[in-house]
Amino acid sequence: MKTGFIQAFVNLMKPVSYPYHGIISPCYKQSDIPPYIGPDMKPVGEEWVIAWEGQIYAGPKGIRTFYYNGFLYSSDPHPCADHRTCDKNMYYFAEVYLWQREYGEKLVLAWSSGIECGLPWIGNKVLYIYKAWFDYRFCGDSFLFWVYNAGPSSYGRIWKSLTGEYPGYYPFPQKEIIRV
Repeated sequence: MKTGFIQAFVNLMKPVSYPYHGIISPCYKQSDIPPYIGPDMKPVGEEWVIAWEGQIYAGPKGIRTFYYNGFLYSSDPHPCADHRTCDKNMYYFAEVYLWQREYGEKLVLAWSSGIECGLPWIGNKVLYIYKAWFDYRFCGDSFLFWVYNAGPSSYGRIWKSLTGEYPGYYPFPQKEIIRV
């Protein structure tokens, strides 16, 4: 591709010497720069797709659980010691907005974490939880995440890898906000 760019300088020609009838002369020509590969130009199959999106309402003092139905295993070995049900990673990315059902009640989010090899959780008597995270399923758990006592305005999305392999990027940055 002839663009005329050299190290981000527009239309700066690259000096090249070449022999012409035995005389070496300088010549300025445009450089060949490899094409840009942006995040929207990833190879087919290496991408996140939305597996679920919708309201997360657990009801009064209720638990709502989200399972990994339809998720594919990767070829990466699972690093945790617990291999009772799987030996490969199952990647996912989730985003949740959780609101208390009533003021002063307990609100909890727990998720299956192959990175931490367990079941981490956040919450207690908090008003609001926003969390966006990447992880892979811990083999000791039969779910991706669950919420306790989430109100009717709670919302979430879950992404899965299209091929089961880690795509190499996140749908958007990881973040955690807890408001008391």
